[in-house]
Amino acid sequence: MSIFQIKKFLTVVSIFGAVALATGAQAKEINLVITYPEGGNAFRQSQMLADSLIETGYRVNVVKANNCANAKKFFDSNPQTPAIFLQSDVAYVEQLAVGCDLMPITKDNFVTTAYFRINAMCSAAAVHPNAESAMALLKSSKSVTVASSTSTPLSVIESLASALGKKVTMVPYSGTSGSVRGVLSRDADFWYGGLTAGITNNQELFCWGNTGSTMIRSMVPLKELIPGYSQAGFGSYWYIQSNGLDTGAKKTIKQDVDAIFANSKWSKFMADGFMAPGYQLKNNDANNILKNINNLK
Repeated sequence: MSIFQIKKFLTVVSIFGAVALATGAQAKEINLVITYPEGGNAFRQSQMLADSLIETGYRVNVVKANNCANAKKFFDSNPQTPAIFLQSDVAYVEQLAVGCDLMPITKDNFVTTAYFRINAMCSAAAVHPNAESAMALLKSSKSVTVASSTSTPLSVIESLASALGKKVTMVPYSGTSGSVRGVLSRDADFWYGGLTAGITNNQELFCWGNTGSTMIRSMVPLKELIPGYSQAGFGSYWYIQSNGLDTGAKKTIKQDVDAIFANSKWSKFMADGFMAPGYQLKNNDANNILKNINNLK
């Protein structure tokens, strides 16, 4: 092979390598839009996902939108920009309630389910140290109050009132920590919200009911404690939606994100919060989430 032929060969290899590197770099670049205010659980989980993607080789541009309106502006202004974001069915319905339709979930923009979170009913341990004490108040009082986040659908509280045959009033707070403080300061009789490691390990709380199908620590399924409670099995899907991803890119990021959710860090996070990982669900698609959204509206 002549010097000219060698140079020509190396040039072709270099061009091919550059194209391959560019393609690989593009496949490993993503915008991650955080639609939630900084400091909350949803924000921390979105940041945790960004960190995990970086650890697996992605170049991640984190867009801190802070709220639904800013996130919608970003997507409307960048319709072809490859991006993903962490969303929940409850958050989406809450966004609709304030006039912000961020992005309706479809089979084309759905990536994967992160997990399914169940909820818990708790009391201040100093007031109700066991389920019998809590249930006694539920049965004897003419009306009770429940501290909860504003993201809790009113239908959950209304159906509880219907099952108990008495007045149940939700005392709304802007977040989980505020609602917990509310029940601990006795501004409300009970607390209701997503079951997390922080909730189960809070020594000032006594959690006695859950919306799952089995006993969890001292928490009895609410469907057993309160017969006729139509929302006794209520829970929330957390999932990944996409923007500007073609079928191939969406398939790739689904595989990568599913692998992330199965790793030790995320497995522990989900196990500590008694969540069902999305990759273990029978139907990891948009249909179950759409059904939940329609039930919440």
